[in-house]
Amino acid sequence: MALVFEWINKIILDYFFVLSFLIGGAYFTVKMGFIQIRYFPKMLRILLNGSTPEGLDNSEQKGLSSLQAFLISTASRVGTGNLIGVSMAITIGGIGAAFWMWVMALLGMATALVESSLAQLYKKPDGNGFFVGGPSYYMRMGLNSPLLSKLFMVAILFVVFIMGSMMQINAVALELYDAFAVPKWVIGIIVSFFILFTMMGGLKRIADISTIAVPLITISYLLLAGYLMIRHANMLPMVFQSIFREAFNIQSTVAGGLGTVIAMGVRRGLMSNEAGMGTAAAAAAVASTSHPVKQGLIQSFSVFLDTFLICTATVMIIVLAPSVDATTLGDTSLLSYALQFHLGNWAGIFLSFMILVLAVTTMTGYLYYGESSVRFFSQSKRSLRIYQGVFLTTVFAGAVLDPSITWQLVDYSLAFAALTNLYAIWRLFPQVESLVKDFEEQYAKEGNASLDLEVKHYEKHNFTTPLAGWEH
Repeated sequence: MALVFEWINKIILDYFFVLSFLIGGAYFTVKMGFIQIRYFPKMLRILLNGSTPEGLDNSEQKGLSSLQAFLISTASRVGTGNLIGVSMAITIGGIGAAFWMWVMALLGMATALVESSLAQLYKKPDGNGFFVGGPSYYMRMGLNSPLLSKLFMVAILFVVFIMGSMMQINAVALELYDAFAVPKWVIGIIVSFFILFTMMGGLKRIADISTIAVPLITISYLLLAGYLMIRHANMLPMVFQSIFREAFNIQSTVAGGLGTVIAMGVRRGLMSNEAGMGTAAAAAAVASTSHPVKQGLIQSFSVFLDTFLICTATVMIIVLAPSVDATTLGDTSLLSYALQFHLGNWAGIFLSFMILVLAVTTMTGYLYYGESSVRFFSQSKRSLRIYQGVFLTTVFAGAVLDPSITWQLVDYSLAFAALTNLYAIWRLFPQVESLVKDFEEQYAKEGNASLDLEVKHYEKHNFTTPLAGWEH
């Protein structure tokens, strides 16, 4: 029975799941003319110009800016997966897994643009002055599929409770227990109270926390990695040579060979940058922006930041330390070992601080993703309170559970949600093609773009429904 389960696990997670996202990302990339590369120089400009909400015709509609939506999605993307997930990928798949994380990110930038543009297209006012949207919304209104939207809601709640809550707090509890002997249940209680504080402040408090924490932790980590790369600049050619060699090494020494290298890189890359999984699309929907594709490009840049910068920083920190048999160390221990070499006695404090902040900010982002899904099916406060109660329960439970259990559950919940969303955005992709064409035409002429209901773009581009969510 165990062998049958292992075979099914390999077929679903290592082959079908991995190939679906590689092929899907490649398809979107080619059909949109490699837009994530062509518009890459403009992404940062669009992001910085989106520091204030755009296009609000209703004085009661407060909205969040594109920059705030970017920080919320980045808060959920940049989590313990950037540290522990990358360490696990290298431990199991070898250094060549880093290359496949980069491939997944490059293709995932296009996938993120597609899902985020759709989230903007089908967003709706939430009754509290903000917008709400995401996969459940474009599945229901775009595909007219109540069943698929409900299936995704179930899938995303699994992801929220396991990947967004239990896995994050588990990493914090393990690290603080190993470093400072802090009881895991104490960590569970403290973090639960912080999450409760966040819940009480709603979406605005989540945005405020992300605005402070994400730039602080991202810049600090990148500065450390940059310093180490400059300090060990003579090793970089050899490091990159090893990454590319092992990425295509058929006789790879890791268990499972080249297939394991590719699978680990793609799976851990997706777990980190969330491109196509549908979670970050909920954050994209809250932005008040003049054109859906602008938010799509901004979310595409978030994928770049997460994987090409943050995950690569972790790879460099690990590989620039003296070589060690990674299989003899735990996932966190591999990074701990490398940081101990680079920072000495400060390593434990630095890693504990990183994991704590990244985990908590990720949890706040996922907290909102779950709320967005629940609100789609029920506007009652009771439903929301039940969801919040379950979320708080998973925070405490995750602190004391065996970490191997949470990692296994993460893979299955991630695959379930991601494949459901990938199917939906593939079906709705013609609408995104029309949006991209409209955006590029306007941007080429005016250096900006907007979607105006008065000229009925949805009739011009044959959208299946009017531009739901643009009814300010």
